[in-house]
Amino acid sequence: MLPDNNLPTLLGINPDADALIAAALGGRLSLDDSLARLSAWFLVRAWFLKPIYANRKESDVHLFRSFFISRNGLLCHANRRKARTGHIFHSTYLITKLEFLQEKNSAFKSFEDFKRKFDPRFIKEKQILSLWNSKSSQHGKQYNKKDFRKISKRGKEVMERFLRQFTNINEHNHHYHKSDLWGKDVEVWILSHNHKSWHHSGRDISISHQTNAPHVFYSSEFHNCCNGRYGILANEKEYLWLEDD
Repeated sequence: MLPDNNLPTLLGINPDADALIAAALGGRLSLDDSLARLSAWFLVRAWFLKPIYANRKESDVHLFRSFFISRNGLLCHANRRKARTGHIFHSTYLITKLEFLQEKNSAFKSFEDFKRKFDPRFIKEKQILSLWNSKSSQHGKQYNKKDFRKISKRGKEVMERFLRQFTNINEHNHHYHKSDLWGKDVEVWILSHNHKSWHHSGRDISISHQTNAPHVFYSSEFHNCCNGRYGILANEKEYLWLEDD
Protein backbone atom coordinates (compact mmCIF):
# COMPACT_ATOMS: atom_id res chain seq x y z
CA MET A 1 0.00 0.00 0.00
CA LEU A 2 1.28 3.47 -0.87
CA PRO A 3 2.05 5.94 1.92
CA ASP A 4 0.22 9.28 2.01
CA ASN A 5 0.62 10.85 -1.45
CA ASN A 6 -0.69 13.38 -4.00
CA LEU A 7 -1.24 11.01 -6.95
CA PRO A 8 -4.98 11.74 -7.39
CA THR A 9 -4.15 15.39 -8.18
CA LEU A 10 -2.01 14.29 -11.15
CA LEU A 11 -4.72 12.39 -13.04
CA GLY A 12 -5.45 13.69 -16.52
CA ILE A 13 -1.87 14.52 -17.54
CA ASN A 14 -1.43 11.51 -19.83
CA PRO A 15 -3.43 8.29 -20.40
CA ASP A 16 -0.38 6.08 -19.74
CA ALA A 17 0.44 7.96 -16.55
CA ASP A 18 -3.23 7.73 -15.52
CA ALA A 19 -3.13 3.94 -15.90
CA LEU A 20 -0.03 3.71 -13.69
CA ILE A 21 -1.55 6.00 -11.08
CA ALA A 22 -4.72 3.90 -11.01
CA ALA A 23 -2.70 0.69 -10.63
CA ALA A 24 -0.60 2.18 -7.82
CA LEU A 25 -3.60 3.59 -5.94
CA GLY A 26 -5.56 0.39 -6.46
CA GLY A 27 -2.87 -1.75 -4.85
CA ARG A 28 -2.05 -3.64 -8.06
CA LEU A 29 1.59 -2.53 -7.84
CA SER A 30 4.01 -2.97 -4.96
CA LEU A 31 5.60 0.13 -3.48
CA ASP A 32 8.89 -0.71 -5.23
CA ASP A 33 7.16 -1.14 -8.61
CA SER A 34 5.13 2.02 -8.08
CA LEU A 35 8.25 4.10 -7.41
CA ALA A 36 10.13 2.59 -10.35
CA ARG A 37 7.34 3.03 -12.88
CA LEU A 38 5.97 6.39 -11.72
CA SER A 39 9.44 7.95 -11.61
CA ALA A 40 9.48 7.66 -15.41
CA TRP A 41 6.82 10.40 -15.32
CA PHE A 42 7.45 12.31 -12.12
CA LEU A 43 10.12 13.38 -9.67
CA VAL A 44 9.61 11.79 -6.26
CA ARG A 45 9.93 13.65 -2.95
CA ALA A 46 9.88 11.29 0.03
CA TRP A 47 9.59 11.90 3.77
CA PHE A 48 11.11 9.35 6.18
CA LEU A 49 10.60 8.35 9.81
CA LYS A 50 14.23 9.23 10.47
CA PRO A 51 17.11 10.74 8.46
CA ILE A 52 18.61 8.45 5.82
CA TYR A 53 21.71 8.88 3.66
CA ALA A 54 20.90 9.37 -0.03
CA ASN A 55 21.82 11.81 -2.79
CA ARG A 56 25.10 12.55 -0.97
CA LYS A 57 23.43 13.88 2.16
CA GLU A 58 21.64 12.73 5.30
CA SER A 59 18.09 14.02 5.72
CA ASP A 60 14.54 12.93 6.53
CA VAL A 61 13.33 14.42 3.20
CA HIS A 62 14.84 13.57 -0.19
CA LEU A 63 14.03 14.39 -3.82
CA PHE A 64 14.69 11.50 -6.22
CA ARG A 65 14.99 11.83 -10.00
CA SER A 66 14.68 8.15 -10.82
CA PHE A 67 13.98 4.71 -9.41
CA PHE A 68 14.45 1.41 -11.25
CA ILE A 69 14.40 -2.31 -10.56
CA SER A 70 17.80 -3.97 -10.99
CA ARG A 71 18.38 -7.28 -12.72
CA ASN A 72 18.47 -8.83 -9.27
CA GLY A 73 15.00 -7.47 -8.53
CA LEU A 74 16.21 -4.77 -6.13
CA LEU A 75 14.89 -1.21 -6.03
CA CYS A 76 17.60 1.32 -6.91
CA HIS A 77 17.72 5.08 -7.30
CA ALA A 78 19.77 7.22 -9.67
CA ASN A 79 20.39 10.87 -10.47
CA ARG A 80 19.14 10.74 -14.07
CA ARG A 81 16.29 9.26 -16.05
CA LYS A 82 16.75 5.97 -17.95
CA ALA A 83 19.75 5.16 -15.75
CA ARG A 84 21.31 1.71 -16.00
CA THR A 85 23.24 1.94 -12.76
CA GLY A 86 22.53 3.51 -9.39
CA HIS A 87 22.38 2.87 -5.66
CA ILE A 88 20.34 0.16 -3.94
CA PHE A 89 17.49 1.70 -1.97
CA HIS A 90 16.81 -0.05 1.34
CA SER A 91 14.55 2.49 3.03
CA THR A 92 11.07 2.10 1.56
CA TYR A 93 9.82 0.81 4.93
CA LEU A 94 10.72 4.20 6.45
CA ILE A 95 8.70 6.30 3.97
CA THR A 96 5.81 8.18 5.60
CA LYS A 97 4.77 10.44 2.72
CA LEU A 98 5.30 10.77 -1.02
CA GLU A 99 4.92 13.73 -3.32
CA PHE A 100 5.10 13.21 -7.07
CA LEU A 101 6.18 16.29 -9.02
CA GLN A 102 6.12 17.25 -12.65
CA GLU A 103 9.40 18.52 -14.02
CA LYS A 104 9.55 21.99 -15.54
CA ASN A 105 8.33 21.90 -19.12
CA SER A 106 11.35 21.37 -21.37
CA ALA A 107 9.45 21.12 -24.65
CA PHE A 108 10.16 23.48 -27.53
CA LYS A 109 7.30 25.82 -28.39
CA SER A 110 7.73 25.45 -32.14
CA PHE A 111 10.03 24.26 -34.90
CA GLU A 112 11.54 27.75 -35.06
CA ASP A 113 12.29 27.54 -31.33
CA PHE A 114 13.99 24.16 -31.87
CA LYS A 115 15.84 25.42 -34.94
CA ARG A 116 17.38 28.29 -32.96
CA LYS A 117 19.43 25.79 -30.95
CA PHE A 118 21.45 24.94 -34.07
CA ASP A 119 24.29 26.81 -35.73
CA PRO A 120 23.69 26.53 -39.52
CA ARG A 121 27.42 26.01 -40.05
CA PHE A 122 27.08 22.55 -38.48
CA ILE A 123 23.81 21.16 -39.84
CA LYS A 124 21.51 21.47 -42.85
CA GLU A 125 18.01 22.82 -42.33
CA LYS A 126 16.42 19.67 -43.81
CA GLN A 127 18.20 17.65 -41.15
CA ILE A 128 16.91 19.94 -38.40
CA LEU A 129 13.37 19.42 -39.73
CA SER A 130 13.94 15.65 -39.83
CA LEU A 131 15.04 15.69 -36.19
CA TRP A 132 12.02 17.81 -35.23
CA ASN A 133 9.71 15.23 -36.81
CA SER A 134 11.46 12.26 -35.19
CA LYS A 135 11.63 10.89 -31.64
CA SER A 136 14.47 10.44 -29.21
CA SER A 137 15.79 6.89 -28.88
CA GLN A 138 16.39 7.67 -25.18
CA HIS A 139 12.86 8.57 -24.08
CA GLY A 140 10.70 7.89 -27.15
CA LYS A 141 9.31 11.42 -27.37
CA GLN A 142 10.04 14.50 -29.43
CA TYR A 143 13.45 16.02 -28.71
CA ASN A 144 13.35 18.61 -25.95
CA LYS A 145 15.71 21.11 -24.33
CA LYS A 146 17.16 18.49 -21.99
CA ASP A 147 18.40 16.45 -24.96
CA PHE A 148 20.95 19.17 -25.65
CA ARG A 149 24.08 18.55 -23.57
CA LYS A 150 26.94 20.87 -22.72
CA ILE A 151 30.26 20.13 -24.38
CA SER A 152 32.90 19.19 -21.83
CA LYS A 153 36.13 21.05 -21.16
CA ARG A 154 38.06 18.54 -23.30
CA GLY A 155 35.36 18.79 -25.93
CA LYS A 156 35.82 22.55 -26.12
CA GLU A 157 39.54 22.02 -26.73
CA VAL A 158 38.72 19.66 -29.61
CA MET A 159 36.15 22.16 -30.89
CA GLU A 160 38.75 24.93 -30.96
CA ARG A 161 41.05 22.81 -33.15
CA PHE A 162 38.16 21.68 -35.35
CA LEU A 163 37.01 25.26 -36.02
CA ARG A 164 40.46 26.29 -37.20
CA GLN A 165 39.99 24.02 -40.22
CA PHE A 166 36.21 23.73 -40.63
CA THR A 167 34.26 26.22 -42.77
CA ASN A 168 30.65 25.01 -42.95
CA ILE A 169 28.54 21.94 -43.68
CA ASN A 170 28.23 22.72 -47.40
CA GLU A 171 31.90 22.80 -48.35
CA HIS A 172 35.22 21.16 -47.63
CA ASN A 173 38.78 22.38 -47.95
CA HIS A 174 42.35 21.08 -48.14
CA HIS A 175 42.27 20.01 -44.47
CA TYR A 176 39.88 17.15 -45.28
CA HIS A 177 41.19 13.72 -46.23
CA LYS A 178 39.57 11.29 -48.64
CA SER A 179 37.94 8.23 -47.05
CA ASP A 180 38.75 4.77 -48.40
CA LEU A 181 35.70 3.18 -46.75
CA TRP A 182 33.12 4.02 -49.41
CA GLY A 183 34.60 2.34 -52.48
CA LYS A 184 35.98 3.78 -55.68
CA ASP A 185 32.62 5.00 -56.98
CA VAL A 186 31.79 7.16 -53.94
CA GLU A 187 33.98 10.11 -53.00
CA VAL A 188 33.71 11.08 -49.33
CA TRP A 189 35.98 13.58 -47.60
CA ILE A 190 36.42 13.73 -43.83
CA LEU A 191 37.64 16.28 -41.30
CA SER A 192 38.11 14.88 -37.81
CA HIS A 193 39.68 16.07 -34.57
CA ASN A 194 39.81 14.16 -31.30
CA HIS A 195 41.15 13.91 -27.80
CA LYS A 196 42.44 10.61 -26.34
CA SER A 197 42.22 10.25 -22.58
CA TRP A 198 44.80 7.42 -22.39
CA HIS A 199 43.33 6.27 -19.11
CA HIS A 200 40.07 4.67 -18.03
CA SER A 201 38.74 7.60 -15.96
CA GLY A 202 38.57 9.98 -18.94
CA ARG A 203 36.67 10.10 -22.20
CA ASP A 204 37.82 10.02 -25.82
CA ILE A 205 36.21 13.02 -27.56
CA SER A 206 35.71 13.23 -31.33
CA ILE A 207 34.23 15.94 -33.57
CA SER A 208 34.02 15.11 -37.25
CA HIS A 209 32.36 16.03 -40.52
CA GLN A 210 32.11 13.89 -43.62
CA THR A 211 30.86 15.34 -46.88
CA ASN A 212 28.04 12.83 -47.34
CA ALA A 213 26.47 13.71 -43.96
CA PRO A 214 24.03 16.59 -43.29
CA HIS A 215 25.51 17.34 -39.87
CA VAL A 216 28.69 17.29 -37.77
CA PHE A 217 29.18 14.31 -35.47
CA TYR A 218 30.09 14.51 -31.76
CA SER A 219 31.07 11.53 -29.60
CA SER A 220 32.30 10.96 -26.07
CA GLU A 221 33.55 7.39 -25.60
CA PHE A 222 35.20 5.39 -22.85
CA HIS A 223 38.87 5.05 -23.74
CA ASN A 224 39.43 2.42 -26.43
CA CYS A 225 36.00 0.87 -25.80
CA CYS A 226 33.91 2.15 -28.74
CA ASN A 227 31.14 2.65 -26.20
CA GLY A 228 29.86 5.96 -24.97
CA ARG A 229 27.58 8.84 -25.87
CA TYR A 230 26.91 9.96 -29.44
CA GLY A 231 25.26 13.00 -30.93
CA ILE A 232 25.13 15.84 -33.43
CA LEU A 233 26.96 19.12 -32.95
CA ALA A 234 24.31 21.81 -32.38
CA ASN A 235 26.48 24.85 -31.71
CA GLU A 236 29.88 25.66 -30.25
CA LYS A 237 28.73 24.88 -26.70
CA GLU A 238 26.20 22.04 -27.07
CA TYR A 239 25.47 18.80 -28.89
CA LEU A 240 22.17 17.00 -29.39
CA TRP A 241 22.30 13.68 -27.53
CA LEU A 242 21.16 10.89 -29.85
CA GLU A 243 22.14 7.66 -28.10
CA ASP A 244 24.27 5.82 -25.57
CA ASP A 245 26.01 2.65 -26.66
